[in-house]
Formats: sequence, C-alpha cells, structure tokens
Amino acid sequence: MKTLVTTASKDIWREDNNVIFLGEWCKQYNEKANWNSKDNDTLPYHWDDKQKLSKDYDYLGDLYEVILSKLSFKLNEIHDVKFTQRYWRIVLGPWLSSYVAAVWDRWENINKAIAMKEPMKTIIPDNSQTTRVVANNYLSAIRIMASSDNWNYLLYCSILRWQNNSNITLIEKPLDSLEVASPHNVTKQSKSPLYKIVNLIDFALNKLWFTGDYQCVHYKSYLSPISLIKLSLRLRQPIRIFSEFEREAVYSNVTSDHRNDKFWFRVKGDFEEFLCQQINKDIPRAYLEDFENIRNILKGFNYTSKAKLIMTANAHYHNEIFKVWTAGMVEQGSRLVIAAHGGAMRVKFDTFGHEEDISDYKTTWHEPVHTKHIQLSPNKFISKNIYSGKGENITLIGLDTYRYANRFPTAPISSTFLVDFRQKVEFIKLVKGIGLKNLVVRPYANPWGWASRERYSDEFGQEIISNIKSIKEELLNSKIVICSYPQSTFSEAMHIGVPTLLMYVEKTWTLHDNFLPLLEEMRRVGIFHASAESAAAHIKKIHEDPLKWWNEEDTKTVRSMFDRICGAPAKDIKIDKEWGEFFTKILDQSRTITIEPQ
Repeated sequence: MKTLVTTASKDIWREDNNVIFLGEWCKQYNEKANWNSKDNDTLPYHWDDKQKLSKDYDYLGDLYEVILSKLSFKLNEIHDVKFTQRYWRIVLGPWLSSYVAAVWDRWENINKAIAMKEPMKTIIPDNSQTTRVVANNYLSAIRIMASSDNWNYLLYCSILRWQNNSNITLIEKPLDSLEVASPHNVTKQSKSPLYKIVNLIDFALNKLWFTGDYQCVHYKSYLSPISLIKLSLRLRQPIRIFSEFEREAVYSNVTSDHRNDKFWFRVKGDFEEFLCQQINKDIPRAYLEDFENIRNILKGFNYTSKAKLIMTANAHYHNEIFKVWTAGMVEQGSRLVIAAHGGAMRVKFDTFGHEEDISDYKTTWHEPVHTKHIQLSPNKFISKNIYSGKGENITLIGLDTYRYANRFPTAPISSTFLVDFRQKVEFIKLVKGIGLKNLVVRPYANPWGWASRERYSDEFGQEIISNIKSIKEELLNSKIVICSYPQSTFSEAMHIGVPTLLMYVEKTWTLHDNFLPLLEEMRRVGIFHASAESAAAHIKKIHEDPLKWWNEEDTKTVRSMFDRICGAPAKDIKIDKEWGEFFTKILDQSRTITIEPQ
C-alpha cells in the first residue's frame, strides 16, 4: 500500500519509499536527493483545469459573502459592539477571502487523491498534536498558509479526519517535528536612518499641528513626495505621512475560550460545515484576542478622529491598526479611496472584488472595468522614455510564487508555477541554441517560493543570474526584455522604452475580458508570446536591431494602445492637477465624479 504524502514535512514520511505526493509542493527543491530516490507518483493540481477555476471562483465568492455575514454577527457578539458588515469587511476581509480559498484548495487536493480510488495510507498525529499555529494578523496568516509545511500538514490531517474516506487509512502516531510557534508571527520593519528621521519629523508635526481633523489622510498612497506636498498645500493641511500607523501592535499569548467552541455558526454543506468548524481555530489574534488592544491603541495616541477622505494603495491589506481606524472612520461617514499599487493588465479573478466592495472609489491605472473605477495617471512613479538604446543584455524577468496557494489564483499559483518555469527553461535553451550568449535571468525574489534562482543556476550555471541590483538599472542595461507576467514590471519596461516581450503560459493567467483585444494585438505584432518557440523565433528575428522592430509604426500603434488601456506615466504637473481635482470633487460631496479624458 502506498503512502499519501500531503506536504513537505519530510520527517513524517522519510522512511516510506513507495509514496504518492499530493502535489509538487511536497517536493522541496533543496531536498530533491531525498524524494528523487523514492518510487513516487505526483497528483495533478486541481486548478490546472481552467473551467474548474472559473466555477470555483463563483462558488467561493458566494460562500465568502455568507461566511462574512455570519462572522460579522459573531464578532459583534464576542466584542459587544454593533459594527456594520462593511466595517468587518475592511478589517478582516483580506484574511477571510484568502482563508476560504486556501482551505478549499486543500480540500480539493484531498478529493483528487480520493478520486484515484486506490487504497493508500497516510500518517496523522495523535489528538494531542492537532492544534495549528495561530497567526497574529493578516500578514503572518498569509505567510503561514503559503509556506508553513506543518500548518498545512495539520490542516490536511483535519480534512482527512473529517472526510474519513475508506480508501485512505489513517495511521496515528506521535510526531516530534511539529512546530509550536511560527517565525512568520514576528513583524520586521525597516529601521534605516532615513526612515527614523522622516518618522521623527512626522511625529513632531502630529504633536504640533494635531487638531483631530484632517481633510484627507493619505497613507501609503504611492504618490511622490512632491505630489504629496502640493496636494497637502492645496488642501491646506500639514504635510504628513501619518507615521502613527507604523506603530506595531503587541500580540498576546492568551488564547480565547471562544477558540474551543465547536462551531461559531454553521452553513449547510460538507465543505461548508468543515470550514465553519475551522474558522474559530485559525482566525488571527488581531480579530479575536487582540482586537480590543488595537482599538485601545487608537484611543491612546494622536490618531485623528475626523477625516473626510482616506486614501491608501496597500495598507488596507496588511496594516491592522490602519484597517481598524479606517473602518471606524468609514462608519462615521468618511470616504475611502483605494488607489492601485501597480498596473498593467487586470486579471479576471481579483480577491472577490474586495477593493471595490470596501471603497467609495477605486483609482486605477487601466481603463475602468467597474462602476467605482476612476482612471487617473499612475500614482506610482515610473520613468517614461528614458531608454538610451545602449543596453547589451537579453534579460528574462522571472517569476516565483508560494508553494501553497494562499488566495484564489489570479496568476500562476502553487504548482502551476512549475508550468511557467518549464516554459522559461525551454525558452532559454532555444535562445542559446541560436548562439546568443548575452542572455541573463533576473529571478523573482521569494524566500518562501519554489527556489527559482537555484533552479536556474542548476540548469544553466550561476553565470546566467544577473547581479544588477535595481530593476530600473536592469531594464536600462538590456537590449531586449522578456517579462514573465503582465503586471507592474511589464508596465515599467514598456514605458521606459526598452524593446519588451511578454511571455507566459496562457492557462496560468486569466485576464479580464476587457484586456483580451489588447493581448491579441500584442500577439500580432510580436510583443506577447504564449510559447517559448514563438518568443525565441521573434528574438532570433529582431536581436541584431531590436529598436527597429520596436519603433515600427505597427508596433508603436500597439504600444500606444497599451498606454491608453493600461495607463501611462504623466508629468508631475498633470498628476498634481488630476489628483487634486479628484480629491476636491470628493470633498465637495459630489457623488458623480467626472475626470476629463487623458
């Protein structure tokens, strides 16, 4: 009988030589000597099926809304408050949407094994070792879900116990290797001298100018310092970065009695009931044990009690103090603007519409695809047409993802990364076969991913890895750039002016329908390639003079189309004018915002 292996917690299955790996995440790259020596099969990933992906998105989106409603009611009861569902959506929506998708992913992986209808055994811990690490907050929860072998192992064990399928024999035994704490619960923030100086100045401004009332709170807005200064002067308020939100919450070691409840609420259905049973075990401390502590932080410091408008580009995900404060301000009538923190081609499946649901307005780089969208010039600085034409390298901008799915997939996720990676390996081999020697790879930095840097080095030698530090310098030092994903780095390469290709496996990316005509035009002129063969053939055709192709009228027309649909950088004076008018109209209580075409 074969042993079913669910994660890379190797000490659990080290002695078994005849195994079935639930997925590629079980086989950590730095342990390949161990798993390569075994007689093993690896099951296909359930989200390799694009039709299933679309169906699951609709199902999980509906389930998320049901769970959010019930969880909001329960947390109001636990904390003796009467907050709206929008309040709780702002505070815990990012975690809950990720958690629902992650638990479904693990559930469906087990169903893949059951569908084999082959007798197998698997090792589970005894009842004294079934408690999973509890995350402090959203950020640590994401890291734990995405990279902790032992957390995922224990979740798989819970699923196996719940389903109790006759094909899979559960063998209980005590295990010595399970973690009791998680390094991801420790927050590490930059403490550079400049960081400390800027925070000190902002702290002094808060003390000297504090009135409890701001027109606008712009926190982590991605607007340039110059734009922030001009905007603050226009709004007649102190120039602030609101560093009080940088304060770290201190999380307790106390465990709430509510975690011992079997169910907080129930939803009909096998998976639904299982999910409901797990939520009180895994909900981060920030929303249960330490929720009141975070609220007390807001009472004990100079946090503004009035804000007509709040704007952020990313703090609405990871900053618990900011989220609780923002939710409270929105309850009192503040308008919330979520700004895009990156740009290019929007994906179809986007966190169940979280940003649109929590905001009054969502600013985007791309053309609007939602009634709350407002297209403005990018708030994040991107250089425009600064490429000198003197770059030498053919540069592949790589991708890496977490081994375990930690949200609904909008791009390569979990083992689908390896499909993307194999395409890139094939491409490099083809380009080297042409005889081009100046090809380098810039791996995506992800310490909890698939070890793509090591994989590229082992495949082609360390010399293929670029040693250039900044992405901007990398792009400027390239004669051709091949980007692996249709997001911010692709936008930056396009706008800097370096000849740029986009290459990815189409089944691993699902773009919003509005961007498909642009994708086809990019394919037609040679900017987009869905196969290694197509991209390598194009490189062979243009490599001697890539700027000639880049500046052909047909290519330039499609580049202009990209600028119009996906957004293009603007001069500071235009950015200041656009954003200033946008905020002024909100502050004037205009419900209908009309921005003049760019």
